[in-house]
Amino acid sequence: MKHIVALDMTGKVTNLAVMSYVDQRCRSIATRRFLDQFIGKTGESPTTASKDVDAVSGATISSRATAFAVKKVIVLYETVFPPAEEKSE
Repeated sequence: MKHIVALDMTGKVTNLAVMSYVDQRCRSIATRRFLDQFIGKTGESPTTASKDVDAVSGATISSRATAFAVKKVIVLYETVFPPAEEKSE
């Protein structure tokens, strides 16, 4: 399964889509109802499928893979572009 994840400049998820999937049973993973649960997630947001976001019935492994992919993109973004530290006076 291949995903595309869009982040804003702060590393917050603004959009995502499933680009391809091998098994036809995974089609429900590509629905907006499932994917929209990840909009607004950040590096500090929990993204565990079946716990923090609702997994798709019959596609639990794909739900977990999507949650992992989103978290991986956020962590990668924050590693390459670390958040600016606030100045304290």
